[in-house]
Amino acid sequence: MIRKAALLLLAIGPVALPAEGAHEWRGAWAGLYPFAVAETRAMILADSARAVVGYSLPYEIPGIRFQRAHLRDRGGRWEMHGAVLEAPAYREWHLGGAGRFRMGRQVRLLVGARCFAAAVGAEDSAIHPALSVILTARSRVFELEAGIVDASWSEERVVAPVILSRAILSHDGRRLLLERTVSPGGGSETTLLLHLEHGALALTQGYRLGVGEASVALTMHTRRVGVTLGQRWHPVLGWTPRVTLLWLRGGALP
Repeated sequence: MIRKAALLLLAIGPVALPAEGAHEWRGAWAGLYPFAVAETRAMILADSARAVVGYSLPYEIPGIRFQRAHLRDRGGRWEMHGAVLEAPAYREWHLGGAGRFRMGRQVRLLVGARCFAAAVGAEDSAIHPALSVILTARSRVFELEAGIVDASWSEERVVAPVILSRAILSHDGRRLLLERTVSPGGGSETTLLLHLEHGALALTQGYRLGVGEASVALTMHTRRVGVTLGQRWHPVLGWTPRVTLLWLRGGALP
């Protein structure tokens, strides 16, 4: 079992320490490898979500699970999030928050910070901080996002920063997202997602061009609550089932 966990952590990315690989499961703003952040941005429903909780089983390896939570105010002016990845003889967590500031009628700036920590066996690591800055420009149907996520000034960096660029086209219950993420440490990925809504149902499909990873999710919702059931498939590592609960209240970000 421990051997399987180690293989998982190392397979997520080319890293020097297991903690760095596992931290690619970080939620919110950007993640170099997982679909989770791009999927959330592709979902039109998520624009009006005030709280989100999610649970997934990475690659269906027994004993490994990922849990996350995300909370924001009604107008999207601030948000908080946290997540825990647990495996045999390994546990990590991160906690963060951000504020959004208007820089013009259609331009917003997100400034956020979070901290990471990991425990390997009985040994706990120190808490490591990181900063994020993302600029968003939007029109009625089109959005552009660009910035850097998890930049750290610490010499003992446990998570690689991510340079993010994202384009989103939305129209009449449909959304198309194209995302490019690059790590100065050498990793990069391009992700394409399509989101379709019809009444109380929504379908989100995604594809990562680099390794051929695919994702599909079905969301059922009322005016207040949405439930998403999905699967991701990696051509080498296998399936990752997940479930997400959204508390919907208020409109999209102003």
